[in-house]
Amino acid sequence: MKSNDYFAFKQFTINQKRCAHKVGTDGVLLGAWADLNFPVPKEHYRGLDVGAGTGLIALMLAQRRTNLLMDAVEIDEKAYYQCLDNKCNSPFGDRVFPKLFAFQDFQPDTLYDLIVSNPPYFTNSMKSPDYQRNEARHNDGLSIKILIKKSLQMLCDTGRIALILPVENAKELDLQITARNLQILRRTDVITVEGQEPKRFMIELAHYKSDNPQFNSLTLETGTHKRTAGYQELTKDFYLD
Repeated sequence: MKSNDYFAFKQFTINQKRCAHKVGTDGVLLGAWADLNFPVPKEHYRGLDVGAGTGLIALMLAQRRTNLLMDAVEIDEKAYYQCLDNKCNSPFGDRVFPKLFAFQDFQPDTLYDLIVSNPPYFTNSMKSPDYQRNEARHNDGLSIKILIKKSLQMLCDTGRIALILPVENAKELDLQITARNLQILRRTDVITVEGQEPKRFMIELAHYKSDNPQFNSLTLETGTHKRTAGYQELTKDFYLD
């Protein structure tokens, strides 16, 4: 198997040959950053990964918390079966449940404590002739408005949403935050190389306020393209080196 057909982490391997959207830094960041300290004690917590792709984020969250049950919704059939294979070959397969659905049509039988998404983000940009790649990377079918509206219908009272988005989507998200009276619990701006402006941000939203909302930044690489101490600390349980 070619090395770009899979990505090996410390406790599981992601096979990705059938997926248009390969393992990338954004997914790893969100899977490591999302807060799994829930405000209400429960025997089991329920999470949902929207646009699960390979299943990377769902598996990372399942690794991080042993009483977290993760649904993983994916619209693309090839990606869904890849996600299914990855979960079956992981140590956490009994707690990750891939679902072949468009998110807009998904009707769960539970409310969620956490909904995460590394959503498609190339709005109105030039499209590839590859349909599968378009589905994975453009948000024509799943806008931020739809993502937030549908997610809020599925959250329990103490539930929250965690996203990673390009900075150019911040204004669109701010409109939804204001319109739906959401609170920002955490926001981390992501700087790819030190000295540059942020290109991504991770954000956690809920209907309830935090006594201590957190706003910070994370730089991934030094000027010599080595991982920063902060990035290494965040991902230490996942990357092999």
